[in-house]
Amino acid sequence: MEDYGNMSPEEMSILLFRSMGAFGARGKCVLILLVSLLFAFFLLIPIFWCLRADSTISWNWAVVCIPLWIVDTIYYCCLGCMYASSDAGVDPEDKTQEKPPLYKLYAFLKALLLLVLQIFLALKLNGDLSWTLVEVLIPYFVYDGLNLLERLAGGVLGYKMLTKNSEGAGVTQTEDIKKQRSALVLAAARKLVLNLARIAQGVLLGLKVDGSLGDASWWVVFVPVWLYVAFFVSFPVRKYFRAKAKAKEPKAKSPRQQHTHDAYTRESVTEDEEEELSKFPALDA
Repeated sequence: MEDYGNMSPEEMSILLFRSMGAFGARGKCVLILLVSLLFAFFLLIPIFWCLRADSTISWNWAVVCIPLWIVDTIYYCCLGCMYASSDAGVDPEDKTQEKPPLYKLYAFLKALLLLVLQIFLALKLNGDLSWTLVEVLIPYFVYDGLNLLERLAGGVLGYKMLTKNSEGAGVTQTEDIKKQRSALVLAAARKLVLNLARIAQGVLLGLKVDGSLGDASWWVVFVPVWLYVAFFVSFPVRKYFRAKAKAKEPKAKSPRQQHTHDAYTRESVTEDEEEELSKFPALDA
């Protein structure tokens, strides 16, 4: 039986395509129609915003955001059901991996901060709030600040765990753990910098709209975005050149293994920087 509650959007899409494909050409036509209607519905959100910004329509911003409220309702209902039923069918042997109810409540309340942000923005655009944009964006700052603390705590705990594992380990294991710690620090630092860049972008944008930055250029205001884009563009480029340089290296006649003479372990291991970084997918950018 499929565990839909723990499926990623990609896995659910693949399962949907397979299910509809079993019905032949008619099923595929129905699938295409459903996808088209879904995209058309999502397009209503920016279309309504543009019409309202151009004063083509004089609706209240709460009415303009009705398609967004519908999406939010579906999303938060699914999120709540997922947190409520994610452990219902867990194998008894995996009970140690269950997330405590308090954490689920925290995660759900943290996600609700984005809904509060949307409500504040609608009220601000209607003129019902006299707050500055920086004050309106406080829920977003809290949301990303919590994400920052989570990543920082995860990196610290992971580093301490690796340090503890290195105590009493053999020579080879110690070297392996050192590389893992270096990879963890690098991945955590990247995530923290990107998180800080998002927060800085929100602050700069709010200050610019509120007129607190004077004649500062919008190009300067969006510096965190340019850095963000540059990083993600350079990441696959650097990975490509590393792979290309690695392919040019002459292959050794014997397997790449480091044999140790440790009196306690006497094991052999292979080391690879890319493999070390891949051990921390949650922290790696």
